[in-house]
Amino acid sequence: MSSLPQFDQEEVRILNRINHYFGTVQMSMKEKAMIAHIIAQHELDSEQYGSETEYQAVLGFQRILEALIKKL
Repeated sequence: MSSLPQFDQEEVRILNRINHYFGTVQMSMKEKAMIAHIIAQHELDSEQYGSETEYQAVLGFQRILEALIKKL
């Protein structure tokens, strides 16, 4: 019997954020997290951030998504 993954407060906040972003799109939460990860990677690769603070925020967001994907 598998148990449900445990999410910390920040992970729950990110899950809610990406669920809201994708709205009613018929994808699983794991698929939504994977697409959000791809978008974050694209932002980093294309240097679409305006400052070092924004870069660090996108990088942190991406790291949380990586952890979520593993848990989902």
